[in-house]
Amino acid sequence: MIMEGHPWEQKLLHRIMKIVKRGLKRQEELLFQKLEKYEKSFQEKRDKVMEAIQVDYEEEKHVNGDDMILEFAMGNAKAKTEILAIEILGNIFENKKDGVTKSVGTVSNGRILLTKIVSVAVVILYLNLSLSNDMKITSPSSKFNRTIFFSRIPESLPCLHDKRISRRTAELQNGAEDFASLANELFKREELGVKVSASYGVDSIEGEEERTNGVTGIEHEEEAEFDPGAPPPFKLADIRAAIPKHCWVKDPWKSMSYVVRDVALVFGLAAAAAYLNNWIVWPLYWAAQGTMFWALFVLGHDCGHGSFSNNPKLNSVVGHLLHSSILVPYHGWRISHRTHHQNHGHVENDESWHPLSEKIYRSLDSITRTLRFTVPFPMLAYPVYLWTRSPGKTGSHFHPDSDLFVPNERKNVITSTVCWSAMAALLVGLSFVMGPILLLKLYGIPYWIFVMWLDFATYLHHHGHEEKLPWYRGKEWSYLRGGLTTLDRDYGWINNIHHDIGTHVIHHLFPQIPHYHLIEATEAAKPVLGKYYREPEKSGPLPFHLIGNLIRSLKKDHYVSDTGDVVYYQSDPQLSGSSSE
Repeated sequence: MIMEGHPWEQKLLHRIMKIVKRGLKRQEELLFQKLEKYEKSFQEKRDKVMEAIQVDYEEEKHVNGDDMILEFAMGNAKAKTEILAIEILGNIFENKKDGVTKSVGTVSNGRILLTKIVSVAVVILYLNLSLSNDMKITSPSSKFNRTIFFSRIPESLPCLHDKRISRRTAELQNGAEDFASLANELFKREELGVKVSASYGVDSIEGEEERTNGVTGIEHEEEAEFDPGAPPPFKLADIRAAIPKHCWVKDPWKSMSYVVRDVALVFGLAAAAAYLNNWIVWPLYWAAQGTMFWALFVLGHDCGHGSFSNNPKLNSVVGHLLHSSILVPYHGWRISHRTHHQNHGHVENDESWHPLSEKIYRSLDSITRTLRFTVPFPMLAYPVYLWTRSPGKTGSHFHPDSDLFVPNERKNVITSTVCWSAMAALLVGLSFVMGPILLLKLYGIPYWIFVMWLDFATYLHHHGHEEKLPWYRGKEWSYLRGGLTTLDRDYGWINNIHHDIGTHVIHHLFPQIPHYHLIEATEAAKPVLGKYYREPEKSGPLPFHLIGNLIRSLKKDHYVSDTGDVVYYQSDPQLSGSSSE
């Protein structure tokens, strides 16, 4: 029996009930036919998909460790097949009379199938008004844990203009398109006169114009406002699918050509400077050689990510040679940098230039605060970080028993520390051969220019008060949301010299992509990223504009709140020069 309500509401409800009686059985028959068609080849296709996923899993595990596998495997599952989703849909229809309780969240489906279950369940609830039992859909995955209860359908549909299903409840971050397509598939006959929109509204065809003109204003308000801390409407798999396949290919010969180029330039610059030995030349040499040391570091950084080649031994050998030559412990830094990538954007767990909590910040003495936030001191922090890490963290990149490492990494850390020590001993020996002053001019000052480049670029890729960048804790953090807080920076002529490290967003999300494909991959991903990608300010030949960005950020970005799962930088009036925060 239909309760009292608006005439148009009663009319629409009567119309839908009439449609249900006439069309539900036929629609179910068509869906079952489709399911039976897929079922014949399901096992074979599933085995092939899972085999492919396992191969990619092992490769990704080697490159990035276990923590990134879930999102990666989900991306493969979606990109390679939808047959798993078809199986779940079959289970929904098969068990609908008793309510649906389906465990989802394995490494091969995760949020993808959960969304489809929710979408189809919503459609069934609207069609089959005779269902009186509550329907429960659960994902046991801790990362995507959601429980949605669709209670008994009331006589007045809860999805009309005056009462919507909430976007957070129904969309599950990516369900709008799935819901619309599945629902409209069931309502696609012209004579039905009803359609389901991606806004979760059941609208009469006649009422579409009224909604388009913004009766409620909800759609226009949502489009006008952008919250950088909100969960994005896309998944990591969507970004991955947008990137051309060849961008993932690693060419060791091409990678080695960059090593040869950079090493030749380093020795050529040193030979020219030593030969000329002129005080007009030396400052130019220091700037150029320090930049080339930074370029060597970036290539060693690529070895650490596995984007240099698919050969772990080659990556390790080249990485040790490049990083040891500029006094960087290869494995020690590689492991801590992996931690940075896997926890980027997390207040407590990030490793590189992570924010200080207000409690830790207030515990620092005034001298330490000044040194940390006043140029040029922050640009000289890298050697100190290698030995002692950041405030609030303990450990060393050289000590195998440091908190940075797990027991099975001790051997690698010792190897890198020995290589670092050998380079330090070589430099001491060279100081006796050529004299400490010449060594300082040839190596010492360029080394400090390199340190400044490293701190400068790393800071600017993760800070910038001109952008509202969120930091996360607890359940609000995810690999994707953390990665999206990264910034691309334009360095002008330096882009090519330091191997496009400024193209940093895609690098953070997919560190296995070689540097020579990052620009193309970024352009392909921009349509998916939308407003979550912040277009960098264009640079002149040299990136002098970034110095202003650095100074302004250091004056504003001091600490984050001790509480809250989504937080933003706050300012200390004593350092920012303002009277209030």
